[in-house]
Amino acid sequence: MNLNPAPQTVRQTIEWLKRLGRPPLPECPIEAAKQGKQPKQPCFLDGRYLKTVDWKTWQDAMPLPEIIDAWFANPRTGVGTLGGFNGQHWLGWVDFDVKVFSSQEECDHTIATWQEQYPILKTTPRFRTPSGGYRFLIAWESEPVEFKANSKFTLEPEGAVMGELLTKNGAHTLLPPTISINGSYYWESWAEYPPITSKPMDVGLYPVKNKQDARASRSRQRLLSKLDWTDVDWARSYLAAIPDSDLHYEDWLRIGMALHSVDDSLLPDWVAWSQTGSKYQEGECEKKWASFTPNGAVGIGTLADLAKQSGWVNPLNSLVSQSEKTKPKPKPRSQLSQPDQDNSKPVSGCPKLEEQRQPVIQLDPGQLNSILSRIEVALGPGDAPRNAIYVQGSHDGFYLSRVLKSTLDNRSQLIEISKDVDTLDFLTPESLQYEFNRRFRFERYDARKEDYKPVDCPRTVASQFLQKGRWPQLPRLTGISYIPLLCKDGTVINQPGYHKPTGILLQFDPDEFPAIPERPTKENAIAALSTLIDWLKEFPFQTKKHRSAALSAVLTAVCRKLLKQAPLHAISATKAGSGKGTLAKGVSILLLDSYAGTIPFTGDSEEFRKKITSFLKSGQPIGLIDNVTGVLGGDVLEMVLTEPFFKDRLLGGNQIPSFSTQTLQLANGNNLRFRPDMTRRTILCVLDSQLENPEHRTFARDFEEFTHTNRGKLVAAALTILKAYIVAGSPDRKQPKLGSFEGWSDLVRSSLTWLGQPDPVETQAEIAAQDDERQTLLALLQSWYDSCMSIPKTAKEVCLGAIQTGRGDLRDVLLEIALDRKGDISPRKLGYYLRSHCRSVISGLRFETAGADRLGTTRWKVTVVPHAPKPSPASPASPAKKAETTQSQADGHAGDRFSSPAFAPNGKSEDTTVQEIDLLSPAPSNNGKTGVRSTSAGDAGDSSSHPTQTVSSEADEAGVSKADLANGHSSYLAVNDSSIAVGSTVNKKGKRGWVGKVTKREGDIAEVLWTGDRYPTRIPVSELKLAA
Repeated sequence: MNLNPAPQTVRQTIEWLKRLGRPPLPECPIEAAKQGKQPKQPCFLDGRYLKTVDWKTWQDAMPLPEIIDAWFANPRTGVGTLGGFNGQHWLGWVDFDVKVFSSQEECDHTIATWQEQYPILKTTPRFRTPSGGYRFLIAWESEPVEFKANSKFTLEPEGAVMGELLTKNGAHTLLPPTISINGSYYWESWAEYPPITSKPMDVGLYPVKNKQDARASRSRQRLLSKLDWTDVDWARSYLAAIPDSDLHYEDWLRIGMALHSVDDSLLPDWVAWSQTGSKYQEGECEKKWASFTPNGAVGIGTLADLAKQSGWVNPLNSLVSQSEKTKPKPKPRSQLSQPDQDNSKPVSGCPKLEEQRQPVIQLDPGQLNSILSRIEVALGPGDAPRNAIYVQGSHDGFYLSRVLKSTLDNRSQLIEISKDVDTLDFLTPESLQYEFNRRFRFERYDARKEDYKPVDCPRTVASQFLQKGRWPQLPRLTGISYIPLLCKDGTVINQPGYHKPTGILLQFDPDEFPAIPERPTKENAIAALSTLIDWLKEFPFQTKKHRSAALSAVLTAVCRKLLKQAPLHAISATKAGSGKGTLAKGVSILLLDSYAGTIPFTGDSEEFRKKITSFLKSGQPIGLIDNVTGVLGGDVLEMVLTEPFFKDRLLGGNQIPSFSTQTLQLANGNNLRFRPDMTRRTILCVLDSQLENPEHRTFARDFEEFTHTNRGKLVAAALTILKAYIVAGSPDRKQPKLGSFEGWSDLVRSSLTWLGQPDPVETQAEIAAQDDERQTLLALLQSWYDSCMSIPKTAKEVCLGAIQTGRGDLRDVLLEIALDRKGDISPRKLGYYLRSHCRSVISGLRFETAGADRLGTTRWKVTVVPHAPKPSPASPASPAKKAETTQSQADGHAGDRFSSPAFAPNGKSEDTTVQEIDLLSPAPSNNGKTGVRSTSAGDAGDSSSHPTQTVSSEADEAGVSKADLANGHSSYLAVNDSSIAVGSTVNKKGKRGWVGKVTKREGDIAEVLWTGDRYPTRIPVSELKLAA
């Protein structure tokens, strides 16, 4: 027997249950009884109040550590657990109830006999209850389907009731060292993990099937009571069977303790028995007997175990009637109908289904895997794909779904109502039970009738079917399409049904859509484009590129199942009532002949995540983020747009499936604003009616009614454009691909530009121009460079310099991004900002680290990115002017690249204009140095799109070619006085007392650290002379 190391405290028992894979539950039986509640109900003390715990929540889940700590915070709280599945085995507690026995002695004797018959039980965890009962923990390889949550059991077929088997939902037990109103629970034997058997019958546990069996057990109790033995009689019977010759001292001592716990009158029996051994010493038994404590941990059960090991024979066996053991047995498996036989039977109770035949699933013990395999093979699309069970998701999160079919709504005859569409439903164990009961006839063997009888599908079958995780026999579903399907090679699938190569369920009337030419030409595509443009002619698009964005939404809608990712199409209006909602409805009608599923906008990212998950779960092909009032974006929406699958935990469960994101995402709102990362993910369509009350406009036709009526023609036109472009070999892909949306760029975007339409991606420049974060970073880069050039500075030095020297543009930007609660410019906040935007290129400029000072503080500098693409229109350096500049950028006007003047020592601006020369002709010499082109700091246009640099030997070493210079790679300043070099001591011309040292020189601009100043100042070399 394994008596150690059994858990001695509640905390030790909790840790053991965690290792066992079963949830620890709080128990307060004494407090529950005082308050008139069920003593065995899981509950815990919260201050003075007793709170119950719902076992259903924790049947298949492990409580979090903080929950466990809250439950067991009160030291009076005991511990219990639930039987059930731990991920590997089914664990059950075998509860022997002493009340069903005629005496405690009979109960102990029955337990001892059972353990003797099945020696594996001697190694299982076993504890005693305060009433004298026993509870054993046993593990089974498969679910004991013959037993319910709390089923009575016998130790032989058709035998007497011995107790309950606690192994399923709600099967709850208290554990040591819990103290109940009747006494304490204590371990008698313990092991880290229980022995594992195939099924309960392997250890002699049989279910009680009916009341007659229970009556038979009571009859057996009356028969066994004829022996009329007391605990003293049972102890003497056990002792007589144990030889004393070879016993170890500890075993000899435990026998004495067991006899002492039964009755004090058994001392002479122990002495007489000990005298038969060679190790007997006079007076030793009496001495030990006096040291034993009453009600010790060792009882008569220990004596019974030792007796069974020595060959003890139960005297009750001769009293059991042989007739109790001769009951009819179930037919052998070979006599039952085999799985491959046709066991289909008519379905009764439903006239329409009377002639249908359902496959029969026989629920035989130990055949669960075979049953699941038969069910999987029988499921499939068949002739009715809308009735099939489908597999969805990706390799890291497959799940099962069904199609919830739309129903005919008779209200549409009386009122205007949108047409309903099918949705996809995520299958849970409950919904799968319904589907199985609808498709199969389940039967279970009835021993009384010696035949099978119909039953409902057990929840275990449904839950285990879901736990498989892989269903190779079931069809994969990508989504549902309500229009003909366009394939990569230009083929159009115009027949409804399940399309196995793509995994798409096609649901439409093929007669609704006109035939598409086999090889459409560009002329066909132009005619189709005219059809779509005529359809959109009454919308007040701000420019043609915004109309192209609307056309992009239509083309994306009809080929969305072909694309892995597609950008968001946002419809923005300058005024409510401009038609943004109507345009979104038009695209939805083309795709669904109904309205899109609406995703209400919310600024709460967690709430928005739940709404997105619910939408993707439904499988709708189009979604509309309606009435956006805040800034649109966030990590969830960005992931949905750029990833093929989106994983999230479902509400009310622990499943984390992968939902397909192959849906067209639309958004609408007035004057939409976007987060920075949404710029490249969005195509913008702007409606501008230029009216004070656009909702009062009149139209030549009802747009929605026209779209419903001409839906087939419009969808065919969009498919014709895309197919014509594919058939033509996908020409004219001149523009660079759009990152993350390459497939969309190659098909939808390119087909529009192929037909002479503006590039819809050009609308992203408007989104970028409205990006406040980008404009702030650009203003900081420009003002920093104007002030410090490329000299490395710490954040603290820049902040102090901006404050002390009064450099307005730089100070204004720093006040916007680095202002602390005290109203001061914080170098720490500036450092955080620089680290978050390090090496981000804006208009050819970016921040880079440049080592550290002697205190280890990071130095920063602004650098010009070589061969940077021509920048978009830039904003002024001052944040106060950003609104004005943003409007000028939207109108297509270029802003000044460098609007900040150079700073002289006295804080006044100095003219930095030098002569401009031709970059393609040999440069004139000046003091032996090479002269190159430059412009003044205030000039606008492409010539000022990069900061001033020096081109001499440094330019040659950097690899700047003549062609680069001709293409406007950079602007450069001529070198004037070669005698002034870095390290020279200089004076300011015409100024007394101005003495400084040159710290850096770039062309004819020098940086001078004047005496008494903390920071160097940029100044033209022509204003300096060497000091005497």
